[in-house]
Amino acid sequence: MPYDELKIGLDKLADKLGKQYQLDCSWDSDECLSFKRGGAAGQVSIGDQAVELTVSLGGLMSMFKGTIEQEIKGFIDEYIY
Repeated sequence: MPYDELKIGLDKLADKLGKQYQLDCSWDSDECLSFKRGGAAGQVSIGDQAVELTVSLGGLMSMFKGTIEQEIKGFIDEYIY
């Protein structure tokens, strides 16, 4: 997928998850989208051949791990691939 299209898709993901889970999302650089809120933090890093997602859930947010994971996977399948 072209880089510009990937960034647009990731912006949509950040907007959707930001609203749904009250995440504060921002681009730290052209290759790194970070997100955080109480009990959750992570980042999406764009590499030459891969996109890496790291999420840390704490406390009550860990109860929603399965739901959050399914949301992310579904969105990636729809908008990124």
